Amino acid sequence: MLCGLAFVPPAEVPRLIDLVRDEVPDDLLPVADYFETTYVRCARARGRRREKPPRYEPELWNQYDAVLQRQARTNNLSEGWHNRFQVIVGCHHPSLYAALEELQKEQADTEIMAHQLQLGQRLEKVRSGRQEQLERHIYAIVSQYDEYEANDDVMSYLRAVGYDLHF
Repeated sequence: MLCGLAFVPPAEVPRLIDLVRDEVPDDLLPVADYFETTYVRCARARGRRREKPPRYEPELWNQYDAVLQRQARTNNLSEGWHNRFQVIVGCHHPSLYAALEELQKEQADTEIMAHQLQLGQRLEKVRSGRQEQLERHIYAIVSQYDEYEANDDVMSYLRAVGYDLHF
């Protein structure tokens, strides 16, 4: 259910972490505590120590809006480009001239794609069928968040999204 918190509106995360903590088994409470202080709420003030914000605010890691707008949720595209470029270059540490030559080829490909976009052509994303299916499942569940909320069944929503991530 902790994974499901990434797919609720960011403003709802603090309220829902409390619901999740109520259902977490006692032996997993340290994990829930760590998640809460690192990703949701600040470390509470004790003694002279001041309250600190969480290391990663929910607005930074939350994917609710990205899913609904069908935006990329990861940096897999840039990782894929890097891996492809490394394969094209053929070695980990190319000479300056070899690297420049491949960058020039990459620039030419990018300019061709830019012209295709200007002409109104659509560039196809290369995705696996499994990835497309996962994206459709997540979108279907996330788009129903308001219904789960209206039925006071947010915990089922968190379970459904968390389960779907391992689909």
